[in-house]
Amino acid sequence: MHFLGGSVVALGIFSLRDFRVPLVKRYVSLIPVTLFVIAVALLWEFYEIMIGIPIELNHEFDTSIDLLLGTLGGIVGYVVGESISNLQD
Repeated sequence: MHFLGGSVVALGIFSLRDFRVPLVKRYVSLIPVTLFVIAVALLWEFYEIMIGIPIELNHEFDTSIDLLLGTLGGIVGYVVGESISNLQD
C-alpha cells in the first residue's frame, strides 16, 4: 500500500502539468520529487500515530519498511512520469 501511495504522490506532481500549473524544471527532477514523497510518507506515519492506530511491538521496523516502500514507489512513479512526459514532448 505504501509503495502505491509513493507512486501516486510522485505521479501527482507530474499531473500538475496537465492542469497548466507552471513548474520549474529543477523541481521535477528525481531528488526533489523523492524528498517530497518522503515528506508525505513521514507525515502519514505521524498521522497514524496521532489517530491512535495500534502500535505493534515492532513498530520501528514497520515504520522503516513503510518509509522504504513509499520511497521506492516514489522513484518508480518518477520514472513512469518522466517517461510519459518524454513521450508527450
